[in-house]
This record gives sequence, C-alpha cells and structure tokens, in this order.
Amino acid sequence: MSLESYRKYLKDQEAKNDEPIGSDDASQVADEPVTERVEYVYVERKSGRKGIVWLCAFILIVALLTVAAVKNPTDTEAKEMVNKFIVEKVDKFFVDKMNDEDARGFQQLAAFFGLSFSSKLVNSFVETKVNNYVVMSTFDSEVEMDNSKKTIMSGVIVFGKLIPLSTDLDLDDVSNLGKLEK
Repeated sequence: MSLESYRKYLKDQEAKNDEPIGSDDASQVADEPVTERVEYVYVERKSGRKGIVWLCAFILIVALLTVAAVKNPTDTEAKEMVNKFIVEKVDKFFVDKMNDEDARGFQQLAAFFGLSFSSKLVNSFVETKVNNYVVMSTFDSEVEMDNSKKTIMSGVIVFGKLIPLSTDLDLDDVSNLGKLEK
C-alpha cells in the first residue's frame, strides 16, 4: 500500500467518524466503553532479491579489486617478470636453432652461445619502463638500435600475470645469425 492510498484511507475514516483519528477528546469519559472498529492495514514488503543481487555484485567487485591490488607487483618485480618473459622467448628461439637439423655447425654454435648469454644480454640491453597502478601495472620494453629506441614489447600485469598486448619480438629477423655470405 502506498503512502497516498494510506492518507486516503485515513481521510475516509475521519469522514465516517466525524472526528479526527487519534485525537484526544475531553468529552469521552474513561468509564464509557469505546466501540470503534479497528482495521488493520497491511503493507506488503517488496522482494529484496534485487538488493541482494546488487550487494553480492558489489562484494564480488570489491573482492576482485582487493585481490588485484594485493597481487600487483612492485617495480623491480615487474621488470624481472618482463625480462624473464623476453629471455624465455629468446631462449626458445635459440633452442629451436640448436635443434634445427638444417643448421650448419656454426649456426648451432652461435645459438649455443646465444643461449648461454641471453639473460645477461637481455638484462643489459633491454630497458623496461613500468607504471604501477593500484590494481595493475603497465610496461614498455625498449631496445636502443641505431641511435633510436624501438619498443619490443608493451603490455599489462594483472593478478600477477604478464599479458603482452603488443610485441615486436619477431625473432625470425635474427634467423640470419651465423649465415656465411657467399
């Protein structure tokens, strides 16, 4: 029952009794029996399911943001994650070159040395810039080549997971490594 219908109900009761409901009239004596008819007004409560759904959604979002904030790495941890990712990609390339049956002995030897020194080379030549936010980090990894910086990988770190969004780690360009010019 809405407020307007309740007010209308009260006005109808006043009109029936010619007295305002709830007024204290001094003419009534305490010894006289009061014979008024009492009617109960039931107000239906709307279902609270929408409120519960919104509350659960809010709690879930807050929980996810809290987990993301706790899992967000520091600057040094993020740089280590990115460099480790790049080293893994470079190592995979060198392992594939070493296992290539068509590769000459010099190419396999160069791949072996590249595999041996890949982490040191990546750590010394790759510059990683990290921007930390509360729930995630963004990064850009750059290499200086020919007096210009080239971005080799950009991405985000969310929930402690590295997600590369754009990468120029096209290691097929390095496939000329160790080829002899004829």
